[in-house]
Amino acid sequence: MTPENHSAATRRSTVFAAGIKHLVEIRRIPPGLTVYSEQQPVYIVGTDHISPDHRVLISSGPDAWRLFAGSANGTAVIGELSTADNPELLSLAYGKRADEILAINLNPEFSARFRTAEFERRTLRLPDQFVEALWFKSIRTNDDTIVPLGLRFGTMPKSGFPIDSVPYLELATGQS
Repeated sequence: MTPENHSAATRRSTVFAAGIKHLVEIRRIPPGLTVYSEQQPVYIVGTDHISPDHRVLISSGPDAWRLFAGSANGTAVIGELSTADNPELLSLAYGKRADEILAINLNPEFSARFRTAEFERRTLRLPDQFVEALWFKSIRTNDDTIVPLGLRFGTMPKSGFPIDSVPYLELATGQS
């Protein structure tokens, strides 16, 4: 990580920690959550950014950053921050959905299967299709893997289970 990237990551962590502190002060979450060091890029794309062969087309950096905090009892907080030099807290989520998303992200099977040297862990959101997924973007090949997060519509795969990105995006966009 370059000094500039380290500095930006530190600023995001500081803003996120302030948001967590506020949630503790207003008694929405218990104190003592651990802020995880991973900062996950969030890509928000429309169906117009899905190629005919069902690959995600991205021409720029992330749209936001996702940070996580959690505790041994399963309490989780997910924060999304802007990509600005002085990041703004865009949202904080806690409760059952945040707990499930953190559990999926911490799944040891995924850590072993998708090593950081070969895959970049990202969040992919297709808001016009109400779809969000953990996206293991392959660094070397086009063999990306998607792990759906949350709601399941119609024939969409079950949340928390890996699927190759091509059939997933075909289902998500309704394009075959």
